[in-house]
Amino acid sequence: MTSATHPKAPLYLWGGIFDGLTNFRELESRICALETPQERGDAFEVFAEAYLATVAVTKARQVWPGASVPPSLRKQLSLTIGDMGVDGVFETPLGEHHAYQVKFRTGRPSLRWDELSTFIGLADRVQRRVLITNCDRFADVVKERTAFYAITGNDLDKLGPEEFSAIHGWLAKTVVKRQQKTPLPHQAEALTNILKALQEQDRAMALMACGTGKTLVALWVAERMGVRQSSSLSPRSPCWGRHCTNGRGNLRGLCWPTCASAPTQPSKQGAMKSFCAPANSTSPSPPTARKCVSFSLPSSTA
Repeated sequence: MTSATHPKAPLYLWGGIFDGLTNFRELESRICALETPQERGDAFEVFAEAYLATVAVTKARQVWPGASVPPSLRKQLSLTIGDMGVDGVFETPLGEHHAYQVKFRTGRPSLRWDELSTFIGLADRVQRRVLITNCDRFADVVKERTAFYAITGNDLDKLGPEEFSAIHGWLAKTVVKRQQKTPLPHQAEALTNILKALQEQDRAMALMACGTGKTLVALWVAERMGVRQSSSLSPRSPCWGRHCTNGRGNLRGLCWPTCASAPTQPSKQGAMKSFCAPANSTSPSPPTARKCVSFSLPSSTA
């Protein structure tokens, strides 16, 4: 298990800012109470490192915040670290390097282009550029950049007690076992019927209402059948982003699911495979797609 390398991580961990959190708004309130913008920024950078290492959809294999980015990697990616450029770099399970910038703002104002343009311009040699912010909105021109995605306040608001327990445990260098979900009665019934159908046929269609747990049922079907890799095809990227999130946290002995990348034109079904790609990213490059198809995790990974 990796550990935090941000120099301020011990200060904010033992200062109690991550203690007993149940949602992101609580953390946001604690960070807002810090005296200076520098302190608020540092605390949010510590959170960002732990978030990427533990509960992000694209869970990082390794995170290098600030000055901890290896000199050889800085040179390879031509990165400027610090206020005038990149706040950190992380390596994905597929070996891609994503540069990230962290922006914390009290009151969640919309981020302007001039606040992000330097990062966008200087991080042009990485596979993807990532904005991590508590704000809900940012300049439209940034959204039009290629190889870019954002983790916003809206995304972080979805974190719950289990995720914050994992974040705190990682910062404290302790192991936190995530509780596996089990099927509810209606999901168990659907699971039984689908498995029965697949014993008699080579395909099946399950029709379930929104919010009843289709994603989890599909993943439980894959688990029961011993499937090592699955695909989720959707013209709406949040759907397969959820597929990745549920798969990583709730399957025992299966690799994380392979998900279809959402196309830039919603009217066309996407078929390019992407390994746990961010919820608003575009289709991956062919080399990345090839890695996805052949990617497999050890059977002990949950």
